[in-house]
Amino acid sequence: MTATAEKQKLSPAPDIGDLLFALIIAIPLMGRPTFLFQDGSTGWHLVTGEYILKNHAIPHDDIMCYLDKIPGKADKAWVAYEWLSDTIMAGLVQLGGLNLLAVVCSCAIGLLFLMLYDRCRKEGCHFLIVLVASIFGIIASAVHWLARPHLFTFFGVLIFSGALEDYYRRTISSTKLFLILSLYMLVWVNCHPAFIVGFVLIGIYLVASLCSAAFYGPGTKRKGYLDSAKTFAIALAATFGASLINPNGLVLYQYIEKYLKGSTVLANTEEFMSPVFHLTIHPTCLEALFALFVVGLAISLNRLSFPRLLLCLAFSHLALSAVRNIPLFTIIVLPAIAQLYAKVRLAESYRIPQIVTADDASQIEGTPANLAALSRAEAVDFRPESLESESTPSTLWQQIAGKFEKIGTEFDETERQCKMHLLPILLFVGLSITAMMGGKIAGMPLLESGFDPEDKPTKTLEYLQKAEADGQLKYNQGFNLDNWGGYVKYKLGTPVFIDDRADFYGESYYSQYAIINQVLTFPDGKPGWREWLAKDNIQWVLVQKDSRLAQALKSEDGWKVAAEDPASVLIVHEKPY
Repeated sequence: MTATAEKQKLSPAPDIGDLLFALIIAIPLMGRPTFLFQDGSTGWHLVTGEYILKNHAIPHDDIMCYLDKIPGKADKAWVAYEWLSDTIMAGLVQLGGLNLLAVVCSCAIGLLFLMLYDRCRKEGCHFLIVLVASIFGIIASAVHWLARPHLFTFFGVLIFSGALEDYYRRTISSTKLFLILSLYMLVWVNCHPAFIVGFVLIGIYLVASLCSAAFYGPGTKRKGYLDSAKTFAIALAATFGASLINPNGLVLYQYIEKYLKGSTVLANTEEFMSPVFHLTIHPTCLEALFALFVVGLAISLNRLSFPRLLLCLAFSHLALSAVRNIPLFTIIVLPAIAQLYAKVRLAESYRIPQIVTADDASQIEGTPANLAALSRAEAVDFRPESLESESTPSTLWQQIAGKFEKIGTEFDETERQCKMHLLPILLFVGLSITAMMGGKIAGMPLLESGFDPEDKPTKTLEYLQKAEADGQLKYNQGFNLDNWGGYVKYKLGTPVFIDDRADFYGESYYSQYAIINQVLTFPDGKPGWREWLAKDNIQWVLVQKDSRLAQALKSEDGWKVAAEDPASVLIVHEKPY
């Protein structure tokens, strides 16, 4: 059949991947409209993007904090390494508000799993196994679904790992590999600092190829592995060269290195902590993925390539080290699981023996020549004598395995025609138009995405804005929760005490913040929380209602609650220090 005829047979009906896409976007857009905006740091990304769109320039000095002198910093120099993603986010908000940003981020996550589903199916895995594994992966990775630049890293890991494995199998050329990796690196390096992961992925394939070459003696296999290693080395150099095309050049690497050395701050950041496996759904689904992977290794007749196995092990470690890495592990492990379950020992052991016709037998190498002379109507039974009397499976497992395989085969034939992906396209276009129309259709609200008033300051910000306008309070005399800093700046437009850019503030300043926020005192004369508040002349504090600092200030002489809402409390200082 020609390619044209095959194309004409395509059906507009959705496949499983399309339905997963619809399910995924329904969660943050319809089920939980605040889901993507749980993290207040989305605010400072939007502030940065707005600055770039307004000034047509990338900021090289801080635009968030009001303190001119931060311990350990001679100036307020800041590397906005996510400038491109910040600009895209701010541009979307200008076009359609937070609703449009939510639509694009949701559809991006949906597209990610649609691509993953298609990748898994190409491995030859049964659609039901891919569906179950995908659902586990979706739920596990949802722990880090946020309207933030790290979505570009999700796609980077998918694109890099897929292209590297394809070349390792020789299903794509080295030229295509270089183009895919280099072009995406141009985007990745300007959108998220985890572009470094791309080098790690290439490095694993390079090291695996060298190790494999060392294992074999002189010959064709060794030469093949050495050729692969050479290609991966060139790919590494090419992507590194592409990564230098950013506004900061090599300075970006120095900045990231300095940030990663701030281990104390990172260790106390929630998303950098290990997952807690105590009856919570995301880690439970992560465990399910581990189980599927380990069982697959035990029963599969397919062998993972050495670098793919190393990738799975490396990203298993990352997922157990930090919650934010769970989606990356999901992206790596799902195609590996699909490859393992595409051919398993149990299914092969109980596969129903086939009745071979003369036509079929004539094609089998080693079949006696006179077999072809048999009548076309005759059949040759190659089954063992013990099975000659059995025309149907005799055990429950054989019946289940046979039915399972039959369902998969029939479904495969149907799904091959359902690759137009009209449903995702229509959903994206329709929801985007709705967002740009204010989230309403015929006056009825359909989209209401945004920050959660139960989790972020609302009434306290209204009071603070009015008090600042009236001159009762000054923005540069306040203290705020670090994760709310970007949100407060986004809402009020005024500089804040701190936000959660640990790379900018450094450990010394964060230590000062922690002393105040955790209400710490020291018997050796080291400044405690009261001394730091006085030193910075803090006149108002905006923190969580049930925080230790809020409770301490409520009982402290000279402090008074000015406003509160479900999430926050604003406490002002009424006496001079």
